[in-house]
Formats: sequence, structure tokens, C-alpha cells
Amino acid sequence: MHRHPVKVRFYELDPYGHLNHSVYVQLFETGRIELLDEVGLGLHDLEGQGYRFVVSQIATRFLVSAVGGDRLVVET
Repeated sequence: MHRHPVKVRFYELDPYGHLNHSVYVQLFETGRIELLDEVGLGLHDLEGQGYRFVVSQIATRFLVSAVGGDRLVVET
């Protein structure tokens, strides 16, 4: 498992002060790339070998709101 710490930035908030739902997908992607890099499988290296990772489906259920300044950990 890879753990990637992030801090919620104020420009990522929606009008209600919560982390915008679209940012979660960006965080997921960052975690995925960081995990691959950590195990020596950078996306450019994999593509050069003819491999591509495609996300075909994402299902998200929001349990608690994140707000500006919160520190989160993306686990992949």
C-alpha cells in the first residue's frame, strides 16, 4: 500500500467550503502515479514498453467532508 499525504488547498473548495468532488479524482490519480513510481513503474517507462493503465470506472461514496487546511492521506 502506498500512502500519499496531501493538504486541502483553498482553491480546491466548492462554494460551500468543502473539497470539490472533482478534486478527489485528481487525488486518486496522483496516488496511483506515486505508487507506480515508488515501485519503479513510471508511466513513461511503461508506455515505452507498450503498457498503459486505463481507469475504466470510478465509484465514490463521500462519508465526511474535507475542508480547507485539512490534511488527508491517499492510500493506494
